Amino acid sequence: TMSVDNDDNELKDDCRVCVVGATGHLGIAVVRALRSRGFSVVAVARNSHSQNVNELIQKGARVDFVDASDSSSSNYDSALSSATAAISCLAASPTRCDASNDFWAIDRDANIRFGHQAIVAGVRHLILVATFEGKDSRKVSAFSAAKEQAVDTLRQECNALQVTFTVIRPNAYFKDLTDRTFDRVRSKLQHNIIGAGNCRINPISREDVADVIVDCVVKRQGGDLFLGGPNTYSFREIGILAAQIMGKERELQIFQVSLWKLRLKSVMYWGLGLFSRFFRRQAALLNWMIYASTHDAIAPRVGTRHLRDYYTQKWSAIQSQV
Repeated sequence: TMSVDNDDNELKDDCRVCVVGATGHLGIAVVRALRSRGFSVVAVARNSHSQNVNELIQKGARVDFVDASDSSSSNYDSALSSATAAISCLAASPTRCDASNDFWAIDRDANIRFGHQAIVAGVRHLILVATFEGKDSRKVSAFSAAKEQAVDTLRQECNALQVTFTVIRPNAYFKDLTDRTFDRVRSKLQHNIIGAGNCRINPISREDVADVIVDCVVKRQGGDLFLGGPNTYSFREIGILAAQIMGKERELQIFQVSLWKLRLKSVMYWGLGLFSRFFRRQAALLNWMIYASTHDAIAPRVGTRHLRDYYTQKWSAIQSQV
């Protein structure tokens, strides 16, 4: 465990942090950052076959196994024992679509269960990772609505019991926003944009988000924190940047996707969603993508890592394997 001995309402005693969703894209980065700062960490994974479990152990975290989607067995008593802070990086898996892994089951229900148990267990600080514009996009997509319902429920409970509550709102991760773009440019020298692709965003690295989360634990900082990276790009420019890194800018083909076609597709998915969970999920994701791609979404510049460097490292790794 660690003792933090600074001013400004920082923790004064030993602090154990419980992280759920610890094997995910952000969760593993949060555990790394916590361990690098000397925190005692209990990392919660779904099962021993989950990705990154070995790394969690190598980093010195204690690993507990709880299936967050199982409402009958989601018991975090062991993981939360003696924890003073709890962090949820839970989000529905992009590769599974069943009753236990839709937005409502994970982003809403599983987060509420974990948060409630953390509060009952006596944590003094609860941190939930949501989305940058969730308060607005909840009106157009279940992707955001589910997580925002968890935010509302846990904020009310924390306020009633005087538990510090923090909502982390990253703009977009480098990986989430750009990997599909990068891979398509690499494999097909093509870049798809919605409309003219002139709307802008400043994505942030998961490592920068993780650093902010650890700072919040140290200072026990509550409230909603909106996080963006240091560089702002249009959606068109993101594809061009990927092509530049590969030395293929002149060969890049940019295709504009008509907004009306996407909206028509969304309506079709919504109709099919009356009979299929898969299409309900697709409609929610498509509505969110339309929303996110049709206006500027620039968050306060908090991150220090650059998308260009991320792309360069990714391209170098690919080249080294050739």
